[in-house]
Amino acid sequence: MEIEFNDTSRDDHSLVLVIDHDHASAEAVIQQLQNAGYRAAWADNAAAGMLMIERFRPNAVVLDMNLADMSGLALCKEIKERMMSADTPVLFLSSSPRSDDLIQHCFDAGGHDVLIKPVSRVELLGRIRVVLQEQALRDAYRRLAVLDQLTGLANRHQFFLYLTDAVMASKRAKTDSFLILADIDNLALVNEKYGHEFGDEVVLTFARLIKRVQSPTCRAGRIGGEEFAIVLTDSTPERAVALAERLRQTFASIAFDARSQPKHFYAGFGVAHYDGHDPAFNADTFMLKSDIALFVAKEVPRGRVVSYWSLDPNSLPVVAPHKRHARIRQRRRTQRSFLSAPGADGAEFPSITPTQP
Repeated sequence: MEIEFNDTSRDDHSLVLVIDHDHASAEAVIQQLQNAGYRAAWADNAAAGMLMIERFRPNAVVLDMNLADMSGLALCKEIKERMMSADTPVLFLSSSPRSDDLIQHCFDAGGHDVLIKPVSRVELLGRIRVVLQEQALRDAYRRLAVLDQLTGLANRHQFFLYLTDAVMASKRAKTDSFLILADIDNLALVNEKYGHEFGDEVVLTFARLIKRVQSPTCRAGRIGGEEFAIVLTDSTPERAVALAERLRQTFASIAFDARSQPKHFYAGFGVAHYDGHDPAFNADTFMLKSDIALFVAKEVPRGRVVSYWSLDPNSLPVVAPHKRHARIRQRRRTQRSFLSAPGADGAEFPSITPTQP
């Protein structure tokens, strides 16, 4: 598969942060970077440098090994230990002669290379270009690994990570989280009657609606052909149902192929809730509850929003295993993802008692 990526190594969006207490040295490096078309910023100590990394997220860092308040090696380790900056390339500056020990120390700290002062313009720009190209390629592979290629939403595996994080956060803080499963009605018939290109447009339109509601407390993904999921934290039952209802109504109001023969399509929504108190609750249980609510929503009349907590616990429908969005239990342990779940030994789903919001 050919991987496409944006080469940011020479455009105005590439920001290089120089952290060096030596003003003359930093000024020379910054001047060379700016003359080559990069944006450049300067911090004269480790504390200021770390704040700028957190605030501006530079594409690369040029770091002096000897700072006034912290060694460059220690700062590099701190940069690499933080999730938001772990992938940021770091190039060291050193006044010492190049040696195997010096290079080894830089690599051990997480650096990508070491440049010896006074820095050659050709070497500086060449090293910067290489690390930015490598970073762009890593970002492209990362997008392939976590994003659905048609819609740009999180893929199934990534969404399960989002969902697991939400469940764990609810358990720790005893707060509410909600899962919304959505399914576009009769997409197979749409593909058969109007063609797969038209069906893709229906899916993309639905995905665009979902993207508009995403936020740090609202994460979404595509978990199947016409199936989407949204996990909400810091919300309420009323707001979760209202969000699903708003998406349902907006999607139903869209006229496809409006110039010739307007067509309207519909989607069903199943909503489940977790209050953080059941220690055995996990992402699969969350999925199963939403599956049951969605199963009811898909019954005639279609295109509805159904919450799990509104169902009669004594007459819950049984969702066939092949229709469940939760992960299949019968796979061998060596084939399972690292996300743990009850029943990993092949047992059936545990019985579920409805959780009232």
